[in-house]
Amino acid sequence: MLKTVLACVTLFVMSAQASAQPQVDLQLSQQVDADCQGLNLSTANKVEPGQCIRYELRISNRGTSAAQSIDLNLPVPTNTVIASSLASASGEALSTQLQQSNGKPALQARVERLEAQQSLVLQYRVKVL
Repeated sequence: MLKTVLACVTLFVMSAQASAQPQVDLQLSQQVDADCQGLNLSTANKVEPGQCIRYELRISNRGTSAAQSIDLNLPVPTNTVIASSLASASGEALSTQLQQSNGKPALQARVERLEAQQSLVLQYRVKVL
């Protein structure tokens, strides 16, 4: 089964049971990180060159079975560079790559498995040029 979630994540799920299905929810938030160290976060609407934007993606599986092969295509705004790689809040690094698509950069990653009723928080930073 193929599901598109929030237009930036595609979830591929192979399931033998129609009644047991994953239900993946995503929440993407951002904060301005003035010193690019994570010590001075704010919800300001304006960011200056040299400052960073910290993104946090919460992935929750509210379904009754594990979600498998969750492919992520995360935003990287123009006039920015990646300042930190994608990692879980517990510090686990994920394999990622920067992919150019139609001239727009995107950070791509895959979550291999997310158990039912579990959540995962991923973070990354971009620096404004």
